[in-house]
Amino acid sequence: MRIEDLFKVIERQGEQGVDCMTVPCGGTRRAIERLRMDRGIMGVVSRGGSFLIEWMIYNDQENLFYEHFGQLLRIAKKFDVTLSWGDGLRPGCLADATDRPR
Repeated sequence: MRIEDLFKVIERQGEQGVDCMTVPCGGTRRAIERLRMDRGIMGVVSRGGSFLIEWMIYNDQENLFYEHFGQLLRIAKKFDVTLSWGDGLRPGCLADATDRPR
């Protein structure tokens, strides 16, 4: 999946009237390294966060929403879309809630 393709889909959804999108902006390459050092009990349980982390590893790139944040904001403004910053590293259990990566 290319960055351009994903932003085309986001723009198309805005054109179709989607008024709120949850976007996992917080998971970065640095956070992935912390996850590798301290895996926790359950790992990443956020579906969007899991997809994004795998995309980052596969493509050896930073979080595309973090790196292209301005583009995301321009689309949201153009179509009056409310953005919710999803927790891409959401803990799956209490024991992981305060671990190092999160």
